[in-house]
Amino acid sequence: MADLSSSRSVYRSFKQILHDRLLKDMLHTVRTTKQSTVWKVLVMDEITVKVMSSSCKMTEITEEGISLVENIGKSRQPLPALDAVYFIQPSQNNVESLIGDMSGKAPRYKRAFVFFSSPVPRNLLNTIKSEASVLARVAVLREVNVEFLTIDTQIMTKLWNIYLEIMARIHAIMNSVLKEFPHVRYRAPNPHAGGSDSKVAPIMHEWTYDAMCNDLLDIDGSKYTYEVTTSSGKKERKEVLLADNDPIWMEIRDLHIADASLQLTEKMQEFGKKNEAAQLRLNNKEGQEISTKEMQKLVQALPQFQDQIDKLSLHIHKRAQIATTINDQIKKDGLNDIGKLEQDLVYGEATSKDILSMIDSKQGMSQDNKLRLLLIYAATHPDKLDTAKRLQWTKLAKLSGEDMNTITNLECLGVSLSKKQPEGFSLQFRPRKVSIRPTRKEKNQDEMGWQLSRFYPLIEDVVAELGKNGLPKEQYPYVKLPVSLVGEASVTGQPASAVPLKKPHSVRTIRYNWAAAGKISVGSASSDSGSSTNEPTITGTRIFVFIVGGMTRSELRTMRKLTAQLKREVIIGSTSLDNPQQFLQKLRSLTTIDDID
Repeated sequence: MADLSSSRSVYRSFKQILHDRLLKDMLHTVRTTKQSTVWKVLVMDEITVKVMSSSCKMTEITEEGISLVENIGKSRQPLPALDAVYFIQPSQNNVESLIGDMSGKAPRYKRAFVFFSSPVPRNLLNTIKSEASVLARVAVLREVNVEFLTIDTQIMTKLWNIYLEIMARIHAIMNSVLKEFPHVRYRAPNPHAGGSDSKVAPIMHEWTYDAMCNDLLDIDGSKYTYEVTTSSGKKERKEVLLADNDPIWMEIRDLHIADASLQLTEKMQEFGKKNEAAQLRLNNKEGQEISTKEMQKLVQALPQFQDQIDKLSLHIHKRAQIATTINDQIKKDGLNDIGKLEQDLVYGEATSKDILSMIDSKQGMSQDNKLRLLLIYAATHPDKLDTAKRLQWTKLAKLSGEDMNTITNLECLGVSLSKKQPEGFSLQFRPRKVSIRPTRKEKNQDEMGWQLSRFYPLIEDVVAELGKNGLPKEQYPYVKLPVSLVGEASVTGQPASAVPLKKPHSVRTIRYNWAAAGKISVGSASSDSGSSTNEPTITGTRIFVFIVGGMTRSELRTMRKLTAQLKREVIIGSTSLDNPQQFLQKLRSLTTIDDID
């Protein structure tokens, strides 16, 4: 990691650090080891394959001397002349497979360079040590502590389900990967909050281009599959990634869908005016012949034209129809009216009667949209769902028993739906007697300017206050109080929680440090080069936010916005990145404690 104390240090993003951790600190070190073979086999499990593919390209892996990638859980051909790099989880099955590969008189590979994705339990380490023939063939045995996906430059998702270990593992990652010691804070239980705006974010209709794509289109992770009709009339299926390698996607993903559609149209028109090939393609009517001179211009402009038109076509051209499909779906489902009602419910401007009236007027409303409206009401209006209202909802909204269970399962997330204690087990960490939550204050969203974008996730306020050192320590205590606060508390005679937080003191050693104040360049260009970048200038320490149970696109968008505002890289992580449908499915499964993973 670069020395962040220097005002001229090159700042590396969180994703770049993880990329370098896997590619340089792991694969490259093996490649430059004198006793290693020129070409090696990379052995991974199902989890580490995802980790590697989210950070590194296959061409980069090949350049580091990897000729073959294998799955440790599947049958593999012996290659005794080649070394193997193991990047695996420290599980019982994986360790047994490693021992099976490298023990005996005829090992599967010549030598093993073993890298574990997280800390190795002592019993598994002892198991490896007990195998003398294996130890003799293991050249490296190391923990790299990278067991999460970097879906975006500012997002990571955990791949394990034991939530009690999460904070300990995050702390280990900060120390070993980033070489920084973080101050860890958490949200304390609040005995005065019966409702929960934070449970609303996963089910609100978010109106940015990114969120709409993941809400209304069939997208698998970042992979979008669509159908095109070729010039011969045949239909073909194409797959593309909506990711950071698409500059148009990066430019419009956080825009309101209306702004994104307008900008895409303007880009297509501007491109058509500048590019000869585009003009011929866009202006050429069906059946119209192209002259020889025009054909020559087309060929000359084609290389530039093809690359740019493909990216534009993905988002707005009639064949791909991403923006068009989204707008058609909005009209079909009447989402403008639904979205306005959602906003009004959050800000106390509508009631459950308004929901039932809309459901009655929109006979074709999907069950998911009905559920999302009712869930928003239930989450923001604690103690309002009595027996009469349950029966009314079931009858007028035509809810099934499973639908009603989905709503009542909000109790498992700490939302007080009714004054009556629910039967069975629920995850409650507060007294049952709660006060009614005041109507949420509306925030001036100058950057959006759209009525349907009044809602914002509460994590925005939390991180903004943290960035200003104004986050209340009673609501968000420290796991371990910083030494600076303990010292000031003893001098002033105040309780530690009453001492205002200052910038973290340096605890730097030769290897570990806090980012010091002072301008840090973003990217590889120095200030002397005259180069500029569109990335925000980072001048402060990183902020990591981790949400247990899943996060949303709106929360991710907020972190990108705050990075620019605070001039600090804000990284958000969670156990998953869910669209509304995935959240509803998880909510349906929370009937018993055994269903919680």
